[in-house]
Amino acid sequence: MRVEIRNTTSGNQGAQLMMRAILDRLRSEPGCEAWRFAVARRCATGATRRELRLDLLPWVHAMGTQADLLARMVPPFFPSSVARAAEIDLVLDASGFAYGDSWGPRNARMAVAYYGRLKAHGAKIILLPQALGPVQNPEVRSALAELVSIADLVYARDSTSLEAVRAVGGSQDHVHQSNDFTHALEGVPPDPPLPEHMVGRTVGLIPNKKMLQTGAASRQEYLGLFSRIARILMERRSEPLLILHSRGDGALAAAINRELPHPVPTRREHHPLRLKGLIGQCQAVVSSRFHGLVNAMSAAVPAMATSWSHKYQHLMEDFGCEDHLVGPDVDDETLENKLAAMLEGPERDERVGRLRDAAARQLQNSEQMRQDVLRCVRSGD
Repeated sequence: MRVEIRNTTSGNQGAQLMMRAILDRLRSEPGCEAWRFAVARRCATGATRRELRLDLLPWVHAMGTQADLLARMVPPFFPSSVARAAEIDLVLDASGFAYGDSWGPRNARMAVAYYGRLKAHGAKIILLPQALGPVQNPEVRSALAELVSIADLVYARDSTSLEAVRAVGGSQDHVHQSNDFTHALEGVPPDPPLPEHMVGRTVGLIPNKKMLQTGAASRQEYLGLFSRIARILMERRSEPLLILHSRGDGALAAAINRELPHPVPTRREHHPLRLKGLIGQCQAVVSSRFHGLVNAMSAAVPAMATSWSHKYQHLMEDFGCEDHLVGPDVDDETLENKLAAMLEGPERDERVGRLRDAAARQLQNSEQMRQDVLRCVRSGD
């Protein structure tokens, strides 16, 4: 069995966690030990492919399609670690958030064209839990309808995404809802470790450039929000730490620091499991990154969120923390109260217990999803 893990962009640590979660769960499954996993070059660096024993799909992107032209032209010269599309038996699409009005119809059309070729030689296509929609654009709606119809299983990550899939029509028996599946991954201690004076007092601040790119907040509002949070934390004798969860957020973190009288430390962990471990060691987290929130709350670390998409509202609801989703214009008194609730007293204890219960429920949901995926894959054996 040759399996392609698709769309786990190498610069996005959340996407890298999804890739590792897939490998972790399937390689431990009896009967799957001999499965070979492959990714496109943009989905994992060479170092990551070597670490995780991943084959390479040498795709050529052109004219809105994807083809493994080089591998088809001269296959005898390619080692067994280079996969061709014709050899793929299963695609696990872990796009996260790639199909909807925000992206236009191109992503879905490219997927349909590529998956159609794979289906022609018997491959199965599974869209793992991801945010989908909205689909107000007729071209996007049509492209998503084709994608849903060609897939063997589709998992929407939340009710709004499920409604978007329902809206495109067609057969829906293979469409389900399931939460993010990275919860079960164990983080590893950060390297270097947190300084002694920060242990037990660190509050991670995780910015996201998409808050500005999507217009969810103006630059002035967003920088002001994070600098206000940092000031409140410093007044409380907490240790704010800017955490770069994905490539491209460094300039934003630097801009936040320029708003402060005294800059706070900035930390980048290049290995996703060390990043998860770092977040798990925080006392609390304020995050605009989806998997920054997942990493925190699945480890029972209280979190506050900002949002540029419907997926944040649903994630906070899944963990019973929708009261800690804030806008960029939130006032200082509200910020102080919400931060206090995460950091001390009986309200923090109650919140931590709620997070543990929610994480356990979501692990059960993910396990059910995994069993359904395996049942689907093996149904043609």
